[in-house]
Amino acid sequence: QEPAANGSNLMNAEVLLLRTCIRRFRCIDAMVIDFGNVTVILGENNVGKSAILEALSVAFGERQATTADLQVRVDGSVAPTFVIDLELGPSSKSTFGHAAIDVFGK
Repeated sequence: QEPAANGSNLMNAEVLLLRTCIRRFRCIDAMVIDFGNVTVILGENNVGKSAILEALSVAFGERQATTADLQVRVDGSVAPTFVIDLELGPSSKSTFGHAAIDVFGK
């Protein structure tokens, strides 16, 4: 079964987001975030909190990436690509369930 374009099958996959690495996305040059059971993102205005959430939205297929998501460097040049890596783990078991395998494959 193909995952829905809006990621709805992902909600049934019983997985946890363990870590993300974001590079050259909007204002983020390089960032690694380790997620716990509850993760709070705090910071002053214009430091990238929304960029983190937008990167996750792109990675999970909730929205399409656009050229506006490419990092604009201090010298005005635009990064040619960005990278959003996700590390996922099973939510409560030691192995992934059938729903996760349906979404991500073996």
